Amino acid sequence: MGQDRIGLISSAVLKFQDQNSLVIDMGTCITYDFIDSQNIYHGGAISPGIRMRYSSFSNYTSNLPLLKFQDITKIIGANTEESLHIGVNNGIVGEINQYISSLKKSHSKFNVIITGGDSIFLLNKIKNAIFADQDFLAFGLNYIIKLNEGD
Repeated sequence: MGQDRIGLISSAVLKFQDQNSLVIDMGTCITYDFIDSQNIYHGGAISPGIRMRYSSFSNYTSNLPLLKFQDITKIIGANTEESLHIGVNNGIVGEINQYISSLKKSHSKFNVIITGGDSIFLLNKIKNAIFADQDFLAFGLNYIIKLNEGD
């Protein structure tokens, strides 16, 4: 497991003590990490982030363009570019909502903590989410450093 995910888990445990928490980090990849109310890490998932999804269109097809992210609220595209934007946008939101829905089958109550450089994209798109500040990762990593130093 990467240091970034360990830092995010540590931050969630510290800031949301004795609570179930799902941490979703929106960066190069989208990572999901679940910690229960006893601070037991259960694992998670990793999927492609926004830019990775866009680059796959032009890298793995012969005729699709490389586009930059555009937040779009449509559900049906009138052309190829709109359709690609809609696919990325709705694909990510749908994936995250499905992950949350599936997790609710085994854990009825948990925090959904969203962080990372691309997290602003999800603002107002995921119900009852807590949008962590940009220091969320640094807070967890700093705690680990201090713990290892014996402070």
